[in-house]
Order: sequence, then structure tokens, then C-alpha cells
Amino acid sequence: MQTEIYSSQNSLSEDAQTPVCQSCGATVAGQYCAACGQKYPQERLTMKELFHLAYESLFDFDRGFFHTLRELFLRPQRVIREYIAGRRNVYMNPVKYMLIWLGLSTLIAFSFLDAEQFTKQMVQESQWQPPKGETAEVKAARERMTEKMGRAQRFTLQNPQFVYAVLVPLVSLWSLLFFRKRGYTFAEHLLMNTYIMAQTIIIISPAYFFYYMFPGKLTTVTFCSGTIAVLYYTTVKTLVLGKTFRTVLKNLFSYVFAYLSVVIVSATAFIAYVIYSMAK
Repeated sequence: MQTEIYSSQNSLSEDAQTPVCQSCGATVAGQYCAACGQKYPQERLTMKELFHLAYESLFDFDRGFFHTLRELFLRPQRVIREYIAGRRNVYMNPVKYMLIWLGLSTLIAFSFLDAEQFTKQMVQESQWQPPKGETAEVKAARERMTEKMGRAQRFTLQNPQFVYAVLVPLVSLWSLLFFRKRGYTFAEHLLMNTYIMAQTIIIISPAYFFYYMFPGKLTTVTFCSGTIAVLYYTTVKTLVLGKTFRTVLKNLFSYVFAYLSVVIVSATAFIAYVIYSMAK
């Protein structure tokens, strides 16, 4: 059936003597479609072709993963400006690029850390000290809340994509508010921040190694990696939007306010969840 469908698609264009691109439907003149760049005629998919497509997506130094990675480290402002201007076939899609780094970052985290032990330590360092003379009832309630905090933090550690799915739009929203006179749309701010936050993931990934080497310095390492992330974001975003002191401050506030928004939303949702659980 698939062979018949494929043959009929080719024969249709051959009978009409007007080659048609199978991807976009445009008329083809030559080996490649002028509208979308698709090769013509398209041969049946083989294992060799499948691996070639995967290799090209990652290692094509004209438009693949490593080309985008290199350019974002060397000339991030040019990548972002060119992508917004419409030169998009040259670079990897920012959402795809971020998802790849989120996956690699999670893999690195679990290579160095015991997720259960790491989460337990995070909860211990973030919870308040129990008051003296704590009653058994209060202690039981505190332990239930601690257990729920651990569950939430474990989910966050194991699924960082959900954190960035909230953080990146919030950063973009604050960025849009602070730079509304620049004329960029929300989608364009979202593009900028997706690329920059993806690079931030790379920059702070070594923190997992330091968590492993210095397990008693969790708060210190977290503070240092967070500071580096803020400085990197502010620097790159300033290169894109213009190197002025006011731009630096606005970018800094965009990042900080976005994180505060995430904390407020998360805390509100967590408190609501705890109240609902204890009321059951």
C-alpha cells in the first residue's frame, strides 16, 4: 500500500510533466524545490537516508545543532537578530535546541547525583527549624508538609522542562513590558529568551559536578550557579538590545521578576495543594 501511494505521487507529477514538491506542493524546476528546499525527486526512505537526516540535523555545520551552539557562544546577538529578521534555515529551531539541552542537562544531573538523596537534602536545607516544645500533632503536620515538599522538588528535578515552560514565557512577558517601546512582539521576546535560557542551561550544568563534590555546600553552589545564570542572561540580552546601563537594569529586573513570579505561583499552588490534602 505504501509503495503504491509513493509510486502514485511520483507518477502523478510525471504524467502531468510538471514536477511538484511533495512537501509544499510548489512546482519544482531542478533538483531542489525553490519554495522549501526539499530535494526532488524524493526517494523511498531507507535506513541509510534516515541516519543521514539525523546526522545532518546535528552535525551540519551550516545549520545544525553544533553550528547553532558555536554561533550562540561566539555571536549570540547575531544569531538572535538574524533569526528574527527571517534567516531561520541557518540555525536550529530555538525550542528544539532548548529541549535537547534540557535532556542533556537531566542526563548529566542523574550521572552525578542520587535524585532521592539530593531532593532530601534540598528539603532539609529549605525547611524551617522546628520550634521547641513542638506537639506531636504539629510535628506530624510538619512532617506531612515536608514529605509533600520533597515530592514537588523531586518532580522539579526530574522534569526541568516544566520549570522552563513556565519560566521562559514569564521572562518574555516581563521583557516585553520593560522594552515595549522597542517594537518587538511577545513571540520575538520568547525567541530571544529561549535561545539565551538554553545557553544558560549549558553554563550552569557544571553545578551538578560541584553538588556531587561538595554535598554539604548545596546552598552555596545553588547561589553561585544562579548568580552566573543571571549575569549571563543579562549580558547576552544587553548585547541584543543595546549596550546601555538602562538596558542592563531592565534585563536584570526581567530575569529576577520572572523568578519571583515563578516562586509566588509555585508557593501559592503548593499551599493550596497542602490545604486541600489536609482537609481531606
